[in-house]
Parts: sequence; C-alpha cells; structure tokens
Amino acid sequence: MTPASQLIGQTLSQIGFRYHTHCIVMAIKRRSHTVRGRMTDIYLSAGDKLLVMGQKDDIMALKASRDVVLVGFSDEVLPTVHHAGLSRLMFLGVVLLAGTYVAPIVVAALTGAAGMVATGVLSVRDATRPEPSR
Repeated sequence: MTPASQLIGQTLSQIGFRYHTHCIVMAIKRRSHTVRGRMTDIYLSAGDKLLVMGQKDDIMALKASRDVVLVGFSDEVLPTVHHAGLSRLMFLGVVLLAGTYVAPIVVAALTGAAGMVATGVLSVRDATRPEPSR
C-alpha cells in the first residue's frame, strides 16, 4: 500500500478488492510479519504487502492503480485441477501398456505424452520444455 492510498483503514471486503480487481489476496505482510486471520476482515495499513493471485491482465491492471505498487510479478502458470482425472487415466494407461508388454515403454510414454497434448492437459510448450536443473 502506498502511504496516500485510499484503501488504508478499510478491509478487503469493504473495498470489494476481489470484485474490482478480479484478483485474490493470498496473504498480507506487515512490517516483516504475516498478518493472521481472515483476509477479508483485516484492516489495511500503509506499507502492507499483498500477495495476490489472478490472471496476468488483471495483475498488470494493478500497475495503473494509485493505491498499490506492483513490486514483483511471476507469470508461473498453476496446474488446472479439472485435468487431474484425465492425466491420472493416461498415466495408468502408459503404465499398463508398458507393464504388460503390449507396447515398449518408449512407445507407451510417447503415446501418453501425445494424448496429454491432444486433450489439452499439457501445452506443446510445456511438453517440450526441459526440466529445470535443481
């Protein structure tokens, strides 16, 4: 929060933060301590740092706000939960094909990967991206 923010002294529910910004506040940090409690019931203070989650366009729209300062930004895409069942089924299919020797493991794995891309569980970019080194 900027020192002159109009949001100071109000709660997230009072200002309709989620409704107006289409972003969800995940945590509030105040003077190096994480504020505990229900996010919507915490009164905002100058200097509060908000960890927000939302669509990239909505986060970038916060830059135009005079009440908040966008300090950091991550465009990491979180996995979608509605694909979990389908990805489990494909994984099981790959294991069954390879485990019962119906297909060589390489063929089963490539078929599973192609199925994940074809059904939209993975994008081509995600499927071809090398695993980051640890």
